[in-house]
Amino acid sequence: MKNILVVEDESGHAELIVRALADADYTAVVVCTLAEARAEIARQTPLLALVDHNLPDGAGRELMSLAAGVFPVVTMTAHGDELLAVQAIKSGAVDYVVKSPEAFSELPHTIERALRDWNLDLERRQMQQALRESEERYRRITEGLTDYLYSVRVAEGRAVSTTHAAACVAVTGYLAEEFALDPYLWFNMIVPEDRARVTIQTQRILAGVQVPPMEHRIVRKDGVTRWVIDTPILHRDPVGGIVSYDGVVRDITERKEAEAAREHLITSLQHALANVKKLAGLLPICAGCKQIRDDKGYWNQVETYIEEHTGTRFTHGMCPDCLKKYFPEFAGSETPPGATSASP
Repeated sequence: MKNILVVEDESGHAELIVRALADADYTAVVVCTLAEARAEIARQTPLLALVDHNLPDGAGRELMSLAAGVFPVVTMTAHGDELLAVQAIKSGAVDYVVKSPEAFSELPHTIERALRDWNLDLERRQMQQALRESEERYRRITEGLTDYLYSVRVAEGRAVSTTHAAACVAVTGYLAEEFALDPYLWFNMIVPEDRARVTIQTQRILAGVQVPPMEHRIVRKDGVTRWVIDTPILHRDPVGGIVSYDGVVRDITERKEAEAAREHLITSLQHALANVKKLAGLLPICAGCKQIRDDKGYWNQVETYIEEHTGTRFTHGMCPDCLKKYFPEFAGSETPPGATSASP
C-alpha cells in the first residue's frame, strides 16, 4: 500500500501534489480539513501524511498526536513560514516543505527521504525499547537471585586468588570488581561473631578436608545483615592435594527468619500451655459457704460443680461429728439418718 494522505485546502496546490505523486506511483488521498483527516486516518492508516500548516479548522500539527509512532508526517508551509515549520518538526514532523511548483515536483524524493528517516528512527526506537526491556529483565533476574559462585585458587596450602561471579552483587551488594580490588572484602563482610567459625572452616578446606556447608551472617554493602550458606566443592590434583575449590553462596535469610518465627511461636505456645495448666489447677471457692465459681461467673455447690465437670455422683450422709452436732439424739445409732441415700 502506497497511500499518501494529503491534507490541503487549496485545490490548486492539491492538484499539483496529486500529479507529482501519481508520477511516482503513489496514490494520493486528499482531504481539506483536520476533521476529514482524522476520519480518513481512522478508516485507513496512510504510509505518510503531507499536511498543510494552516487549515480551515486548525493547525496541521494537531494531527501529530494521531501520527506519533504510527506514520510519518511532512508539514507544508507558505513562503516565510519556515519558523512554523521548525515548530512542527519539534512537534513530531519528519520534514517540512515550503510550497512552490519546484517543491511539489520534488515531493516523491522528499517522501522517500522522509520514509527512510522515519524507518531508521523507528528501528532506533525499537532497539532502545528492546534494550530497556532487556535491562529491566536482567535487573529482575539479578534481584531474584539468591546464590552465586566463587572460585579460589590454592597453592602450597594457601589461597592465592579468589574470583567472584557477577551475580555476587545480588547477594552482597558488591560488584565482582570490588571483590577483585580488595582481597579481604569477603572476610570483612562477615559479622564479627561468626568470623572465627568461618576461619576454622577455611583452614580445614585448605588442609584438604571435605567440610559440610556452613551458615553465617554477612553485612551487605547497604548495611543490611543477611544469612548465607556457603557450600564448598574441592578440586584435587592426582595425588590428592587441593589445587582449588569452588563455593556456592546462597542467601537463606528468609528461611532463617521463618525458623526464628517458628521457634518463637513454639516457645509462646509452650508458655501459654504452662499457664493454662497452672490456671486449670486453681478453683475459685468461697471461704465461707464453700461454693465454687464456674467459668460463667455463677456460684455452685461443690458437689454440683464436680458432678458437671467429672461425672462423679455423690452419696449424702453424715460424719460422726456432724451427726453429734445436728442430730445428737441419734449420735449412738449404728445407722445415721440418710447414710445410704444417693443423690439422683
